[in-house]
Amino acid sequence: MQTCPQFSGRHSLRLSRTPVSHRLIARTVAEPQGENPRLAEHIMSESNCLFCRIVAGEIPAELTHQDERCVVIRDINPQAPTHVLVIPRDHLESLNEASAKDEALLGHLLRVGARIANEAGHADAGFRTVINTGAEAGQSVFHLHVHVLGGRQLNWPPG
Repeated sequence: MQTCPQFSGRHSLRLSRTPVSHRLIARTVAEPQGENPRLAEHIMSESNCLFCRIVAGEIPAELTHQDERCVVIRDINPQAPTHVLVIPRDHLESLNEASAKDEALLGHLLRVGARIANEAGHADAGFRTVINTGAEAGQSVFHLHVHVLGGRQLNWPPG
């Protein structure tokens, strides 16, 4: 089960993979006063994916780079002076869903991240690229993306 932070309030949301369809199902358990908890299901799809909506232009974002395969935006909660997200235009939930056909795209995302870091002046001092896979690893938006961080000392191990 994964928790999705895009939903808040008096609801708890859990995401689980259905064995037949491999789609994410969001189960929202409402906790109204004096009532039994109810279960509602919402299919998490590309139509309500935050990053798919940014890529489609439905949600405004300042794109610092874009090409035919990806876009780059600044992280809304930066952990370093340079903290951008390299997001593929095509929806891919995480590295767990990547296949051999995605290898060229994954390499492209890393090369774009390196180019952005180098253009920001981090070629000599260094930078970090991170792909969080799964909720326990810190993935909060379930559309694969590469974090690129630089501009300060980054310790190891992270987090």
